[in-house]
Amino acid sequence: MVEPSCILSEHVVAIPTSRLVLSTVFSCASATVLVGILHHYVTSLIEPPTATEHGFQHHCSRGCLLWCMGLTIFVELLMLHHFMCRRVVQEIVRPLQGVGIVLESRSLVGNIISSQFVDEANIAGVIINEGLTTTDVHYYLAFMLHNRDSMAVAFQNLLPDLATILPVYQAIMNQHKATAEIKVAASPVLEAKRP
Repeated sequence: MVEPSCILSEHVVAIPTSRLVLSTVFSCASATVLVGILHHYVTSLIEPPTATEHGFQHHCSRGCLLWCMGLTIFVELLMLHHFMCRRVVQEIVRPLQGVGIVLESRSLVGNIISSQFVDEANIAGVIINEGLTTTDVHYYLAFMLHNRDSMAVAFQNLLPDLATILPVYQAIMNQHKATAEIKVAASPVLEAKRP
């Protein structure tokens, strides 16, 4: 267990609540529309339309209606479960002084979806890089690792803007410089005490 005194500060990026509510409403509405279309298709397969004086009329049995309503509720509950338990809504960069950095992703209910520890001895450098798509530029904070071709990327699910990443970068660089100064200052003292 890491002592609280060695945790410098957590840097948290989270999705705004208004965006979460809008996303949930849109997901449930799209599921309802999808099941409504499915209901119309199933109804036309079960009972073909009959001719009336006002045009064609679809008949639907109560069983078909109950089945489609149950399917709608099931799909919406599945989407809500996915949204609440598996969707990343918060990412945390937690620097531990003299130990390393912990990268965490959390769901809406607070479950840790993924957690990665990057040992301070393995960090070769900290960079802010940019990824280009056809329509946008995404900035990301990355930790280059010694003897590896890969990088540990922070905030890779939420993709915050550059104004959010810069203070995190500066805090991590200040911590890295302070730790390096402590190691350099500690070396001569240890050598001087040797007989």
